[in-house]
Amino acid sequence: MTLFLICAFLPHVWTFIMAFNDASMLIYRMRGVWGAIGVLSYGLLFSFIESIFVFLITSLLGLLISSRWDEARRIVLLGWLVTLTLLWIILSQSYYAWHMHVPVRIVRFMAQFPHPLETVYAATGASALVTTLVPAFLILQHKGFYDFARAALDRITFLSAVYLVVDVLALIVVIVRNI
Repeated sequence: MTLFLICAFLPHVWTFIMAFNDASMLIYRMRGVWGAIGVLSYGLLFSFIESIFVFLITSLLGLLISSRWDEARRIVLLGWLVTLTLLWIILSQSYYAWHMHVPVRIVRFMAQFPHPLETVYAATGASALVTTLVPAFLILQHKGFYDFARAALDRITFLSAVYLVVDVLALIVVIVRNI
C-alpha cells in the first residue's frame, strides 16, 4: 500500500497544478464553478488510473531489486526512483505547458558542437542517470540518507491518502454529473 501511495502522489499533484493553472479559463469556458469541478474530477480519475499503471510497472521492476536488502529499504528505493522519474517527466511537460525557452547563450553554446541535438540528449540522459543513481546508492549504502528518504516518503504517503479520498469525491461528482 505504501508503494501505491508513493506512486499516486506526483500524478495527483500535477493534476492539481494544471487545474489551478487553468482554473479561470475552466470556470469561464464551462460556465461556472460546477463545470470546472467536473473537469477536475475527470482529471483526478485519470490520475488515479495513471497511478495504478505506474504502481504496476514499479512493482514489476521491483522484482529486479536484490532480496539481499530488507523489504522496507526496497520500498524506499522504489519510491525514490519512481518519484525522481515522475519529476523528470513533469519537468519535461512543464517545459511545454508553460512555453519555456532555452536561454540564447545556451543555444549558442550547444550550436558549437558537431551534433548539438545529440549533445542535448546525452546531457539530459546523464543528468537523469546521475539524479537517480546517486540517491539509489545512498539509500542502499548510508543509513542517514535512508532514514531521510523514508521520512520524506512517509509524509508523501499521508498526503496521497488524502488525494485518494478526493478521488472518491471526484468519482461521486462524475457519477452525479452523468446521471
